[in-house]
Amino acid sequence: MRRLITFTVLAAALLCVSASHAEKQQVVPGFAWANGILYGTKASSKYEPAAGARDTLLVFKGLKGQRAVAETGPGDINYHDGRWQVVFLEYTPEGKAAFDVNNDGFSEFEITSWDMAQHYLNEHNYFKIVEQGPTFDSPLMRPKGLEPPDKAAKK
Repeated sequence: MRRLITFTVLAAALLCVSASHAEKQQVVPGFAWANGILYGTKASSKYEPAAGARDTLLVFKGLKGQRAVAETGPGDINYHDGRWQVVFLEYTPEGKAAFDVNNDGFSEFEITSWDMAQHYLNEHNYFKIVEQGPTFDSPLMRPKGLEPPDKAAKK
């Protein structure tokens, strides 16, 4: 009986460790746009902030269907390995009219790069900066098939 209890406790502990590890490595596809590529990320509930510079991650409010847009991405010289400072943008009435032509609450097309977001923000005033959001660490992960040549060759 004692062995059975010990085995049960050990098995439960291993399951908890496995579940914790699996949660820590959960991949979230379609997380953010960077340089015209839609990247995934690894999600974790265990936040341990890293020191150092952060990149801006634009998060859009007011219409559904627009994913976040990253200032930089993997391969960029200034990419800080997924250390983010969130900035919330809200669609202006002009922005809603331009992006939601059929007035259903969804953007008809997505902004896919930092330059595109800056263009619509500064040249057309389709967005306004609402507030600075939280900081978090979560590296961007390349979509399958877009790995750098050295990693693709090792498969």
